[in-house]
Amino acid sequence: MKKSYILIISFSSMFSLLSGMDNWQRKVFAANGISNIPEYGTQERLRSVCFGAELYVAAGEYDGNGVIYSSDGLSGWNYAYEEIDDSILSVTYGYDFISVTSGGKIILSSDAKDWTIVFSDASFSFTKAMFANGIYMICGNHNESSVILSSFDGMNWKVVYISSDGELVDIAFGSGVWICIDYSGDVYLSVNGEAWTSSMLVDNVVLRGIAYGSGYFVAAGFFESDESGFIARSPDGMNWEVIENQNLEKFDCVAYGANVFMILGYDIIYSLNQGKDWHVQTEGNHWFDRYFGAYYNNQYFICVGGYYPDGNMYSVSLKINRDSLSGNPSVSMTSLSSVRQGLCCGWVLSA
Repeated sequence: MKKSYILIISFSSMFSLLSGMDNWQRKVFAANGISNIPEYGTQERLRSVCFGAELYVAAGEYDGNGVIYSSDGLSGWNYAYEEIDDSILSVTYGYDFISVTSGGKIILSSDAKDWTIVFSDASFSFTKAMFANGIYMICGNHNESSVILSSFDGMNWKVVYISSDGELVDIAFGSGVWICIDYSGDVYLSVNGEAWTSSMLVDNVVLRGIAYGSGYFVAAGFFESDESGFIARSPDGMNWEVIENQNLEKFDCVAYGANVFMILGYDIIYSLNQGKDWHVQTEGNHWFDRYFGAYYNNQYFICVGGYYPDGNMYSVSLKINRDSLSGNPSVSMTSLSSVRQGLCCGWVLSA
């Protein structure tokens, strides 16, 4: 019988430094201290990650059901699966943890262990949740209409309908402005989360992610014609500059932390100058990874996604030290680990 496994972050210091940002090293070692991770099934991928209440929380999907993990950053990941019968596409932290699903559920937890469904309507489909400026915001769709939900407490939600030609996929806040993007290349702006105005960023582009930092919004996705990566930046959400890139494959998400923008998908690229110039962190399909979510906290980017070594799909996570992105050779990246028959197969990326 084929054994399945999941990939988790190993926070131990078990690997020597490598020279060069693009090098990967494969190791096999005993799975000490992570026996709380069960072996179960295949076809799992993580879609989102956040930090709050001294915990990292990652969420995703397995065989059509939601999966949730938590970690204190020291002792590995704890499996906290609930009976959620659709995929969790996003998790965020404000006053509590909020997760949203493709089947119209909003799920709340104060400790990432016990989760309560606070909204459930199968006619909705949610794609992204975030917390900023004291407000939870969720974007998605209701029947054939685009919707944005807002809440001050995570329990009571106000629904706003907007006119959109494509599915809403991500949302960001910066400089007093909320910006939501859709698949068809449109952006939507609001100063209060209720009244929204729209504009076209660029035609024939699929947008997948957006983030704000260092005075700029950065949006990413791919061109419809050849699925090559697309990047644009804007100081206000209205005037956009399209950025040339290295013709990498399509991008799935954008993250920001400590003056660094990071864009992820099949490739990982980063910018140290407000999204103007980009550098390749890992260049495509070295180990069949694809990243869908990332979060910056306390010097590290935590990236989560899926891993496709044999046609099946497994969860994957990566911890990247922000200092290594500025060329500091003394800081290594932490291993990827997989749980399989009591062993871990790990990869480490080092500066």
